[in-house]
Amino acid sequence: MSADPARPDCQQAERRDWHSLPSENGAIIVPDYLLYILDAENYLIDAKRVFCSTDDEALTQAAEMVTEQQGAEIWERTRLVGKLAPREPTD
Repeated sequence: MSADPARPDCQQAERRDWHSLPSENGAIIVPDYLLYILDAENYLIDAKRVFCSTDDEALTQAAEMVTEQQGAEIWERTRLVGKLAPREPTD
């Protein structure tokens, strides 16, 4: 897992681009991701299933849900794609 230099609070696994993975019948595979919304103590608050073509798309959707009080984990099946910490307070 490596850190995203733009977001030091985000740990990410190796990225995958699913546009290049056709199925046996030639259809493009679009995986589903689970976005887990966590409170400041890492307890599960909510979960959302999203369909994205890339890890970056899933991370972007998760980042839109992150607040000062809640972070997120992004999973594609059993693979942790990334973890976003709650935002820093803006005083």
